[in-house]
Amino acid sequence: MTRQLLLLSFILAGIISSIPRISVAQEVPNLRQNMPYSKARGILINSGWQAVFNLEQINNPDKSAPVSYFINKGYTEIVDCAGSGLGLCLFQFRNAYGKILNVTTANNGESQEIVFGWKIEEPEKTSATVNTGCAPRDNKSRILSSPKPNDIHPNWRGDSYIGASWSFITKEIITNDTGKYLKGDLYSPRGGLINENIFVIENEWDCNVNESF
Repeated sequence: MTRQLLLLSFILAGIISSIPRISVAQEVPNLRQNMPYSKARGILINSGWQAVFNLEQINNPDKSAPVSYFINKGYTEIVDCAGSGLGLCLFQFRNAYGKILNVTTANNGESQEIVFGWKIEEPEKTSATVNTGCAPRDNKSRILSSPKPNDIHPNWRGDSYIGASWSFITKEIITNDTGKYLKGDLYSPRGGLINENIFVIENEWDCNVNESF
């Protein structure tokens, strides 16, 4: 219920801000209200925006029918759909500068979904700079492409997992409205650099970080 209320609050805010055509829309190429979402999605991806992979919804056994519909279409960037009112659905994309683009759609289903509105989130603020080694608490520790809990890094989706002997060198500590994250580099047990400038969830790793927030 709380998650649904938060989603509806975001959608209502998006509706209000999209009425004057949204001042940040200049940063989004050629999007228009009422255009087919499939066309808008193609434009965004071809312009360098990456569809955020929402692993939580994909693995959610209780996902709603509209969410299942979009996942079956391959639109794994679906965040959620409102169960009342206009029944809007929310999708997320990320660009190379760390900005998140939220897109809402209406007329969802039967391949008639259209763009209703869109809004850009600015990159998260860095709260501290550090240089500390960390170890995973277990093999369920997630490796992320951005400081979002569901944005699993492409190299670490599916059956890939982190072993206890892997190391993460934290370079920055980041907080946002979804939690606390560490940004840094991932090393294999042999000491080789595997992924650079990735993100992990702070409470899934053991570190000697004593920064205050």
